[in-house]
Amino acid sequence: MSGASELKFVRSQFSDALPPPMRTSGILHWARENLFSSVFNTILTLLILYGLFQIIPGMIDRLIIDAVWTANSSKDCNPEVLGKTVGVCWGFVNAHWGYFIFGQYPEQLRWRPELFFVLEAIGLVWLLAPSIARKDWAMIYFFIIFPIVGFILLHGAPSLGLPIVQTHFWGGFLVSIVIGTVGIVISVPPVS
Repeated sequence: MSGASELKFVRSQFSDALPPPMRTSGILHWARENLFSSVFNTILTLLILYGLFQIIPGMIDRLIIDAVWTANSSKDCNPEVLGKTVGVCWGFVNAHWGYFIFGQYPEQLRWRPELFFVLEAIGLVWLLAPSIARKDWAMIYFFIIFPIVGFILLHGAPSLGLPIVQTHFWGGFLVSIVIGTVGIVISVPPVS
């Protein structure tokens, strides 16, 4: 054998045309790969879409179309008084927004839970944003400093000029955030 010069191939006829390539990018490719990749995923996708088509129109009716946008009293949101179906009473929500967020926390001291929310957001962003350096300091802040400062802010410390607010006045979204944060801080395993 003298090498490649003896290996020649000349096609005597054209080969059959290949099918067009499948899309490898775009929304259709993503949907095919993630939503319709198997019979189970197709059925699940269709069931979820059906559920959304059943739920979303009712939500739009209740939250926007049938909603009462301004109300001076609860009578303004009463379907018997208005003589029509009533959705969300946004006047009530607006009037009681502070209660939904803070519970019965005294109004003049609500700056303390607001500062607590800001300090927690700073800690979470610092921990979770990959571009921000010094994660060791972020962990010390979020798992040691922030819980202590947060408790002092929310509960109070007369020696620091912060009157005590008993926990039975805490409520709403504030309690959800406090419980979630305490759960996260306590559940972190010790570094060995």
